[in-house]
Amino acid sequence: MAPPSNLWVPKDVLRVDLSSLTCVGYVPSKGRRCHNHIAAASSQEADNLLFQMSTMNISDPRVDNALEPLARLLICKQGYQDQVAVVATRWRNQIQRHQIIAATRQEPASQLERDARLDQVAVGQDVVRDEHAAGVERATAPQSQQAAWIHARKLEGARQEADIARRDIEITRRDTTIALQNATIARRDADLARQETNETRQEIRSLRLETARGIKALTIQLAQLQVVVNVLTTPGRTSEVSGDQYLCLPRRSLQYNSPDPSHLPPGL
Repeated sequence: MAPPSNLWVPKDVLRVDLSSLTCVGYVPSKGRRCHNHIAAASSQEADNLLFQMSTMNISDPRVDNALEPLARLLICKQGYQDQVAVVATRWRNQIQRHQIIAATRQEPASQLERDARLDQVAVGQDVVRDEHAAGVERATAPQSQQAAWIHARKLEGARQEADIARRDIEITRRDTTIALQNATIARRDADLARQETNETRQEIRSLRLETARGIKALTIQLAQLQVVVNVLTTPGRTSEVSGDQYLCLPRRSLQYNSPDPSHLPPGL
């Protein structure tokens, strides 16, 4: 379902993939994200909510209000619903990062606006100089009137330059704030990357342990089977096999060499 406008794409900003979605919660005991699948009904309801959010402006308060309901839908019902607020906060940070990046991309327009203002002030100063030169040539104008007029023009030029200086300071302050926010976001991204790396390492260790246990159990079973096969293939030793050893073998193994039925354990 495509949004009617290109205000923003919540699935991209929040990093939500409904095509192969698993729970967005975190399993503290295993140190990784939950791998349980989300129910189809919850996934459809979340898709509808994301579509509604895409029709709103990203700064709309309704977007922020929809984050926790969305988290409830995308967290499985097996004990991780207490992480709704944590997931919603993480999404708020991702939205804030998206807004900062969008604002940074619009900085060239701000630079052009500032240059236009400087050009306007330069033109005003040229007009002041021209009018001053013309005033000097007016022989009929009183000298005191000319001085007052020139002084007023100079004051106006000084005020315009002061306004430009204040605006430059505001722009510099805003640029510094954006740089600090970008640094904070970069630190958060690095922390998330480290966390995901640790989760992957723990999963690899768990797989190695499970594989080692399986190999050990299989080795023990093969050793027991070899003992029974050796006994069955040795003439005159069939009667030494216990009932438990016979039960470990498939039926076709019990018929190997056609042992005497009197040597078989009771119940076989």
